Amino acid sequence: MTYVSFTTVDAITGIPANVQPTRGGPVDPAGCVRDFALETRWPITGSNYDILYGTTTGRTDIPGILSTLTKTQFDAAKAAEMAARVLALRLTMSPMVDAERDRRIDAGFLFGGTLFQARPADRENILGAASLAHMAVTLSGKKPGDLRWHDGDEDFRWIAADNSLVPMDAPTVIAFGQAAANHKSVHTFAARALKDADPIPTNFVDDGYWPTQ
Repeated sequence: MTYVSFTTVDAITGIPANVQPTRGGPVDPAGCVRDFALETRWPITGSNYDILYGTTTGRTDIPGILSTLTKTQFDAAKAAEMAARVLALRLTMSPMVDAERDRRIDAGFLFGGTLFQARPADRENILGAASLAHMAVTLSGKKPGDLRWHDGDEDFRWIAADNSLVPMDAPTVIAFGQAAANHKSVHTFAARALKDADPIPTNFVDDGYWPTQ
């Protein structure tokens, strides 16, 4: 048995793919048993043929066989290809994890048993209100139960995801802002843990990987 690298040959003409396209259909050279392909390097620069690695018990000077290798060389090539596949998968999946993170953040969070929206503009508005509420408490001494802490003519209320109006005093708005910030933070760290996993789970959209409401 000899370790070899090879490419496919035309099923009709026997001409290897690195010479011309296999219009009659690609097959492996006679006697070759493939183990893996250089998937992460396809197509080879300036060509459109596969490079395959495997073994043969036959001749090594036939069309399609590109080189013979020692077991050490074969193992090194395989290890490098597997590592490249892991990296390629990570580069592909990381943005997908980020998109799932953002979708879950934007979907909103529960506060006091009520669902509130948490899109970027929503979070900005919530944190702005929380900042004003904090100043109302620390500088103006607004107390719990005071729904007009903002010095308006109506009680302060926030629109929930179902369009209901939820009254909030200043301390509640401060807690509301903290809940919004925490909602984003825990999802950010959950996404970070997924992207640090080796490999990244292909079922990363499952609820088990993400914070509960």
